[in-house]
Amino acid sequence: MTENQAIKFIRKQLGLDQERFAVALEMKQGSISDIERGKAAVSSKLKDKLSKVFYIDIDFIEGKSTSMLIESKTLDEIKYPSKDKEPSDSAEIDKLKLELLNKNEVISSKDKIIDINERYISALERENAELRQRLENQLGLKTKFKKPESFRPASKD
Repeated sequence: MTENQAIKFIRKQLGLDQERFAVALEMKQGSISDIERGKAAVSSKLKDKLSKVFYIDIDFIEGKSTSMLIESKTLDEIKYPSKDKEPSDSAEIDKLKLELLNKNEVISSKDKIIDINERYISALERENAELRQRLENQLGLKTKFKKPESFRPASKD
């Protein structure tokens, strides 16, 4: 496995997408993509950051070890640090960045859904207007088409 392939393997084992992985490592998503595709080299700075942030054994990245994690860390300990250990400011900042990114993704997804629904409603309104016009033309009506009583909502008493 090349160093670049090792980076992708590590990210996938941590269960992170490129953007979240990049945020945790204080990098850009495009840089992670370039590294994983072999378009950029794995720097010693990145190796050090992986070691500090995710407890990754540098020897694993360099192909000198089969053990991905330093010491006896498990993936669960890395993903969910134990509560009895005091997090460093840097780790807390990384955690907050990930939370913010996740919340921004949710907001972005909801904004996209709203946009899609608004476009759908506009399309339905245009279709409704066209159908109403066709019906008026077919019936030779000069006034606006009125809904039959059965389609009007019941009044609230």
